[in-house]
Amino acid sequence: MVGRMRLWQLTLSATLLSTALVAGMSLAIQGRVTWDTVLTAAVAALVAAWLIRHLPDVDARRRAQARLERYEFMVNAVGDMMSVINREHRYEAVNDRWCVAMARRCDAVLGVHLAEVWGEADYRDHIVPRLRQCFDQGQTVALQTTLDLPGQGSSECAITYYPYRAAAAGGEVSHVVVVTRDVSGEVRAARALQASEARLRALLDSMVDGVIVIDQLGTVTAFNPAAQRMFGYTPDEVLGRNVSLLMPEPDHSAHDGYLQRHLDTGVAHITGAGREVTGRRKDGSTFPLELAVSAMTGEGGRSFVGVVRDIGARKAAERRLADALEAARKASRAKSEFLSSMSHELRTPMNAILGFAQLLEMDARLGDEQRDNVVEILKAGRHLLALINEVLDLSRIESGRVALRIEPVPLADLIGECAALVGPGAIRQGLTFRRDLAGCAGRRVRADRLRIKQVLLNLLSNAVKYNRRGGEVRITCGLVAPGRVRLTVSDTGLGIPEDQQAGLFTAFHRLGREDSDIEGTGIGLAISKKLVERMDGDIGVESRVGQGSTFWVDLPDADGGAEPACAPAEVMQEAPCATPAAPDCTPADPSVRR
Repeated sequence: MVGRMRLWQLTLSATLLSTALVAGMSLAIQGRVTWDTVLTAAVAALVAAWLIRHLPDVDARRRAQARLERYEFMVNAVGDMMSVINREHRYEAVNDRWCVAMARRCDAVLGVHLAEVWGEADYRDHIVPRLRQCFDQGQTVALQTTLDLPGQGSSECAITYYPYRAAAAGGEVSHVVVVTRDVSGEVRAARALQASEARLRALLDSMVDGVIVIDQLGTVTAFNPAAQRMFGYTPDEVLGRNVSLLMPEPDHSAHDGYLQRHLDTGVAHITGAGREVTGRRKDGSTFPLELAVSAMTGEGGRSFVGVVRDIGARKAAERRLADALEAARKASRAKSEFLSSMSHELRTPMNAILGFAQLLEMDARLGDEQRDNVVEILKAGRHLLALINEVLDLSRIESGRVALRIEPVPLADLIGECAALVGPGAIRQGLTFRRDLAGCAGRRVRADRLRIKQVLLNLLSNAVKYNRRGGEVRITCGLVAPGRVRLTVSDTGLGIPEDQQAGLFTAFHRLGREDSDIEGTGIGLAISKKLVERMDGDIGVESRVGQGSTFWVDLPDADGGAEPACAPAEVMQEAPCATPAAPDCTPADPSVRR
């Protein structure tokens, strides 16, 4: 202990000023002491060293020795590596942190040459030039490098060489204090921050949307390439200027007021939600923008990030679409009016043709061939008149000139009327016509009676026309959902390929049957769909090739979903039935009529 104290007595006057100063700097940076404390500690260290050498009184020396030990403790408490080097480039003092990092005992390193500690090559190439700057020129030298420290491995270190001029040495530099700080954590954090900033920059540069960042004064602090292309400005022309540069009036003049009110009240009028605004380019032209703003708070205060998207192309497309839609509506109205007019014009001569053909058919003087020709005239005329009537009907529906009378319609009565009209024709073609009324007796739907009958007759007529000989036509009904009643018409025909089903309800689309011997106009299903939708209903189809098709119509239930009375399943004749809801019903043995 006496040897170490003598060493400190010998060198403290030359080194403790610098070491205490560095220790105080470290503590001041950490916020634990002030710069006045640092200077006081340094002066006290010099005074203590002088007293130890010159005071003859033993008690005074003991007190000075105690003060010196306290200052030595202060140096050892510093988290940085500290060492004192003399002009012979030997260690005269090191602190405890230096010994831990270098994995050496303090008393074993005192007096040791630096080349023995760091190696001849590093000493010659890296240490000697710095020491010469300190000893010969009196300069403070600072650098940052990577050191391989035996006690802690490879570390990024900030090294500072402080020259010390001792008064006893005539003012020349007698010692150098070396302070080495491990900055590996700071370097890693800085590199991570740089990498994060690089990733963020790459992200901003690659975005197709413009990104503009402003501070709480409205000054632009970031302006990505997409924003540059959008507004026509370079970063130098925008950064540091008010963001109102990018706005037309009245927002150009009012923006700072908007921003200040937000800062004063905290009420977000723009932040957190997207909105459409107008931007102004460098050339003065304006264009529509979609803007989303978010606020963030950092060390520099509040900032606002705006993401902008040029929606000029979208707006132009929307205008073109609206114009095209309006043109289509006008064309549709013109077409409907034309068809309506033409249908009326065609119907008058067609009725005359049919009237004269009927007179000819009644003429007993006609031969067989002439009579056959008259029959063909009547057949073709009636078909053409039906087509004219359907075209007229379609044009009325499309133009909105069809008035509907919505009322409760009993399904059993409706099905009975339709079956009476279509059933005989089905039987003549060798088909079985079945009515399953179990789910619809007593059930009523809200519809226009005449129009729903027209729809059902069309579906039944198609089921008969497009069936196979010996096939079956079936009509059923029942609840499909609360408040919704479904009518279904099924056949056992050839079925409809799935890729053709979407065109079923398109006018004049007969799915390739135009050249067949089956009469039809291709308008009936289109009319049916429009009528059902006007009655707040839905219509659709399910079909399998080779097995047949099922068309369904859903309509509002007029009775609120109440259970209907028992009804029979019929094959062209009424018959009682037995169901759990009506156990007293006794089914009859229905016969099949063809």
